[in-house]
Amino acid sequence: AMVLSHYGHRVTPAQVAQTMEAFVPTTAYMVYAAWQVDGVTFTRVRAGASTGVIDSEIAAGRPVIVGIGSGPSHFVVIKDKVGNDYLMNDPYVENGHDILFSSKYSLSSITEVNTVRVN
Repeated sequence: AMVLSHYGHRVTPAQVAQTMEAFVPTTAYMVYAAWQVDGVTFTRVRAGASTGVIDSEIAAGRPVIVGIGSGPSHFVVIKDKVGNDYLMNDPYVENGHDILFSSKYSLSSITEVNTVRVN
């Protein structure tokens, strides 16, 4: 929902949660494929784990979804670069909008970078 909002689509987390095709069956894990919510097609693709991918997507004006920890165990949306740090939205942190990545996590904790395309 955060990424779709970046592209101007009014989609709520509840709408995403109710989109069964967006998730691996019987889990809360989102699929790495194209799926649709409220008429908007959203494609999420694994693109490695490097900050180079983050930097190139951010430079092109596209936020990325970043996995943190083994598994990964948590995901945040990185939306901008600030010096050597990143500005993120973290759904786990109270008031987690527009906070610096380094305020909660280290760059070495990034285990996955997902690019996102909205059609």
